[in-house]
Amino acid sequence: MEDGNQAEALLISAHYVHSIWIVMLLIGLMGGALSWLKDCNEEDSVTEHLLTHLITGVLAVFMVPLFLQMIGSTLLKNLSPEHHQFFVFLGFCSAAGFIAHSFASRVSDKMWEDTKAKAQVADKKADKALEKSQESYLETLKTRSGVLFNGEEYERALVFIDEFLHAVPDDVSMLWKKAYIVKRKNDIEQAYELIDRAVRLSEKSVALLFYNRACYAALLKKPTEKIISDLEQVFAIESPEKSVDYIQNDLEYDLKPILDRKDFVDYLKSKGVHLN
Repeated sequence: MEDGNQAEALLISAHYVHSIWIVMLLIGLMGGALSWLKDCNEEDSVTEHLLTHLITGVLAVFMVPLFLQMIGSTLLKNLSPEHHQFFVFLGFCSAAGFIAHSFASRVSDKMWEDTKAKAQVADKKADKALEKSQESYLETLKTRSGVLFNGEEYERALVFIDEFLHAVPDDVSMLWKKAYIVKRKNDIEQAYELIDRAVRLSEKSVALLFYNRACYAALLKKPTEKIISDLEQVFAIESPEKSVDYIQNDLEYDLKPILDRKDFVDYLKSKGVHLN
């Protein structure tokens, strides 16, 4: 008999809760309809805007229990002592539904920002790794070409030099080496272009660069003034004795094509070069 009374009490309680829920639903629909009537515009889509107002009205009403809970009101407990927590829960759900789009957008934006930040960090790490790998590769090319160049294996050295210059076209030391090699292959024009580029790119004055340019210019029989200008740079950088030695050793080779020029011969004599 006692069990029957409990079952009957539960049935009555459930019916009471449902009644409150239905009342809230109806009030929400009514409030939404009134809001739509107030704001409706003939140019708006009737169905779309009515539905929006109805849903907003229902969600707003269902958030009332949450509001009562937040302000500490006992009205909800007095109205439904056994189920007031259910209505609070319903309010939370309504609030979440009401701000769902905004909340999801913010979460999505935050995730996208985090993903972008992580991607940027990964890109930087990849760039640094690639840069280190590139530096190591270029260092290997320079070392290998230097060993071959010093061993007078010029053809093999040229392969490594060209590969290096493809990546670093303004490296002065490699331009000088390539000019030295192609000159010995009788491509004097290219040798002159390379050494001229090396002289112009060099951050400091290097006697050997100026001297080689003077020699290649002599082989191409360029104007005497240009050749003398480079030799003057050599004398300005090196000691007179060492500069004269450079010239003395090349009288039978690179400088020979212009020894028939009186102005050039007079210049050499003025510098103490001994002519046969």
